Amino acid sequence: MSNHNHAPHGPSAPHAPHEPTPATPPPAPKNISILGKYQEAQKNQNHQMPSGPTLTSILGDEKKSTLFGMMLERANDPNLVEISKRLMNGKLDQGDMAILEDHRQAYVQRMEDVKSVSESINEHSIAEYAANYQEFQNIVNLVGPKKAAEVIKGQLEKMRITDPFRFSGIKDAIDVLKEEKEGPYKDLDNRVKYICKKNGISESEYAEILADPDDHDRVRKLQTLVKEQYGGGKKIRNWLSRGRIARREADYLDSYKEDIDFALSSINQRIEDVGSELYSTIENNEDVRRAMSHEILGKNLPKEKYAGFSTLKSTIPNEVELEEEWDAYKTSKGLNAASWTALSDTEKNTRRDEFMKGMNKNRVEKMGGGFWVSVFKTIFTAFEKAKKASLN
Repeated sequence: MSNHNHAPHGPSAPHAPHEPTPATPPPAPKNISILGKYQEAQKNQNHQMPSGPTLTSILGDEKKSTLFGMMLERANDPNLVEISKRLMNGKLDQGDMAILEDHRQAYVQRMEDVKSVSESINEHSIAEYAANYQEFQNIVNLVGPKKAAEVIKGQLEKMRITDPFRFSGIKDAIDVLKEEKEGPYKDLDNRVKYICKKNGISESEYAEILADPDDHDRVRKLQTLVKEQYGGGKKIRNWLSRGRIARREADYLDSYKEDIDFALSSINQRIEDVGSELYSTIENNEDVRRAMSHEILGKNLPKEKYAGFSTLKSTIPNEVELEEEWDAYKTSKGLNAASWTALSDTEKNTRRDEFMKGMNKNRVEKMGGGFWVSVFKTIFTAFEKAKKASLN
């Protein structure tokens, strides 16, 4: 197959006309010149709109904000915790937005990776991966290809953030498989289709004959196949050549068997690699293994208790809420202005501690775990220290 290199061509650029310098900017022309369009294209490329969801939409979604928080937590950067606290309080400092945008882009890229892998995980592909890797087949047999695909896809987002090593193993194996299928394998497939069409033979018949392991028998069948397509003139020429024309064409068709066998062997190895990575992930990633275990038992996987950014932000107490809840607490304890004043300082601090502990339980403990909960706890602790002494 030859490669053709085409040199770029096109009309030469016109000379820019001389324009006088006006005192005020001229109105924009109705018909933009090619140079103007070129300049606009440059501007568009240099100032592209951000891809993927905005930070606002990420933080406004419980699942996305939880995943985003996991990513920030894994960065193990104390500065990010401080930025997150300022974000939750609505008091970002100079430079915070640029840092948040960097992490938004990192999150978007991770989710693009998940999408890429997810597209190659389905009932059909899982069955194919399993058929080429016995250990993975043994697991798939327990739940079936459809359920196995659902379990794996359901864990990909979290895995991309919390177990990048395992995720990368799967993605790299799938990417290599895709590349080979779209490259050498596809080129060979197209060539074989072309020679079938050129010789007027059925692709399915040709494939069936090539699968015959007996060399002599295979070539004989190919000769019969090509001769069936001959018209009157070619039949005569083949007869005059004592069948050499048919043998030559059959040998040519048979010559593709080695290339096809090699291509299929290579593809099957790539498929096996994906199966191996999936098996290793199920064996070694606790989340995936737990999800698969629940699927085997026919039980729903317990939902992890994580509070997203928007939920936690709405629970941050303010001055008005503090006073209202404090008054309600004192009323529940039978305390009025006079009885409160009569308490000793030690008794007052005991009451304040009890009240703050209740606020903490209502606002923090029920939220579960996760990055945003840890950020919220630091905010609440600071609020508690600043406001407890003022409760009277």
